[in-house]
Amino acid sequence: GLKFPSYSPFMNNVAQALEIIHFIDEAISLVEKLIESQPSKNRVDFEIREGEGVAATEAPRGLLIHHYKINKHGKVEEANIITPTAQNLRNLQEDLKKYVPQILNLPRDKMTLEAEKLVRAYDPCVSCAARFLKIEST
Repeated sequence: GLKFPSYSPFMNNVAQALEIIHFIDEAISLVEKLIESQPSKNRVDFEIREGEGVAATEAPRGLLIHHYKINKHGKVEEANIITPTAQNLRNLQEDLKKYVPQILNLPRDKMTLEAEKLVRAYDPCVSCAARFLKIEST
């Protein structure tokens, strides 16, 4: 069964599923409130100007951070995006260091499968997951 708190990275996907259920309920509530409030359909005037901004938001894989610099013409001069995968990478590496000694006695294909399960539990983006794990034996 599921026990809280859980510190197992293998339970990450279960936690994400629970979050999805919670946020579906929240989204329905917000849409209902928006419909009730009948928001204005008037356009908002704006002026393009130079500036810089940072935003952080919760994403399915964790915290997503955006940082942008805009010039006086409204063009993006600098952009930096820090993904949840980038933030989780160190923990994933540390967990692999602890986990691999426990599975070293398994046949190579089974050991690879178990290590890949741990990587997938962190739910990295597809391109990161495809490049992350390379099993070499000596």
